[in-house]
Amino acid sequence: ISSGISMLSEKHANVINRRFGLNGFQEMTLKEIADEFGCSSERIRCIESEALRKMRRERMKCGHESPFYLAAKTIGYRGDDE
Repeated sequence: ISSGISMLSEKHANVINRRFGLNGFQEMTLKEIADEFGCSSERIRCIESEALRKMRRERMKCGHESPFYLAAKTIGYRGDDE
């Protein structure tokens, strides 16, 4: 997961870390993140979707047996092929 997050922009990484409680952050709702960033929940949802799409593309480049894919499966991330 860390390799997937490291390829994201700072904005995308911040949203993913807060949304899923990664890298020392507590898991937060879209509203909580929006309040913190000073924008709408819908904007945070869009950023989250963009970030997950980028991470999914990276997973596909690496192949299904990559460590990134296996780690994503461990936390319950589901890609397009499931």
